[in-house]
Amino acid sequence: MLHLKCKFKVLKIEKNSNGRVRFFVKDVTHTKTDGQTGYVTANTQYVLPAYYQSVPQQITVLAPAGVNAYQAKNLSGKVKHYRQGEVLQVKGIVDYQKTTRFELSDGSYVTANRNLVKFGKQPFAETIRLKQKVKVYRDANLTKLTSKKAVIKKGTKLTIQRLVYSNADDVSKKGTKRYLVNGGYITGNRYFRQVLTMK
Repeated sequence: MLHLKCKFKVLKIEKNSNGRVRFFVKDVTHTKTDGQTGYVTANTQYVLPAYYQSVPQQITVLAPAGVNAYQAKNLSGKVKHYRQGEVLQVKGIVDYQKTTRFELSDGSYVTANRNLVKFGKQPFAETIRLKQKVKVYRDANLTKLTSKKAVIKKGTKLTIQRLVYSNADDVSKKGTKRYLVNGGYITGNRYFRQVLTMK
């Protein structure tokens, strides 16, 4: 069974007896199916290139740890670090081996990986107020409390340091929104919080 986050390397492109395009691929997801080969649909409702192929005016950094900008399109010569939520102005797109890079307005290059950046200006919560008390955890999967009394009271105003998702490394499970705040990770469920400001 294939899941939403599966990644494949396209080995060749073929057509079936009905003339429909199929990709012959190798699984590069780094899970138990890693290295397996087979055919998948080329229908864009189900599969997309891992890297953008067109040029937007702006991109927003999605990666929880941010992304770096570099002097060269091979991503060497780091010039700057951009944090999650920052909006970058794009001048063009360039090919590099089997990937693409965005050229920014200052001439530097950043990844065009769909998991790390997204077209346009994307809204991110900056400050929230808790509608219910929440527990604080050491991890984004909310499995390990920071302490037995790790609870933030209802009505507390918090600054969001980072937006993350649970199960980030497990393609068999759907990710759920979490917030990193001062002290640890909390749920991103809107039942528990009210967004006060966006960035």
